[in-house]
Amino acid sequence: MVLVVAVAVIAWMLGRDSSSAEPAPAETSSDTPSAAPQAADGCLGGPDPTTAILAAQEEAPLTAEGAAAFVATYVRWRFQAPRSVADLETTGPQIWTEDVPADERVEAPITPGATLRASLEDQTYEVREASEERALVALTLIGYDTEGLYQDVQSVAFFAVEAVDGVWRIGPQADAPSAAFETADDSASLQSFKSELASSGTAFEGGC
Repeated sequence: MVLVVAVAVIAWMLGRDSSSAEPAPAETSSDTPSAAPQAADGCLGGPDPTTAILAAQEEAPLTAEGAAAFVATYVRWRFQAPRSVADLETTGPQIWTEDVPADERVEAPITPGATLRASLEDQTYEVREASEERALVALTLIGYDTEGLYQDVQSVAFFAVEAVDGVWRIGPQADAPSAAFETADDSASLQSFKSELASSGTAFEGGC
């Protein structure tokens, strides 16, 4: 079963006077450095993807981490089987942008009869071109059959998200080409990128 589908270093240069004069006292600052952003939540909205997706959309901030967290929940929502047809038809339009084509508004290509769930536990991601308006997200995910009939599969996926009315929405696949992450769509390239992302990407905080 295969799923087909998403540091800056600041150097401080310290000069030193070669004269014998006593150095002036160093100035101190009362400013507290801002904390580094936490990694994206791999279980935003809760463990049930059907109820989590809209909650995650509301909770995800318009940041790189928020984009990755929302996409993580979208992956869990998108790659689940079986699912209610009504869920796809009623929830989908609320989380896709208007330009997502019809062929991307259907069920994910999952092996018929499988009882599939996707998990972001122990998975990684990378965000590019991030702003408060859009972002590109690549991530690894585990697809597993809850009845144990099929082998667990790790996949890689690419997504584009856009901010619409203050929340993230999933954009067309064409807006998140593999080339944006310097890879290609053939199996060998995707396998290589998946391995690289798994080893050097940012780990999700938690997962479900």
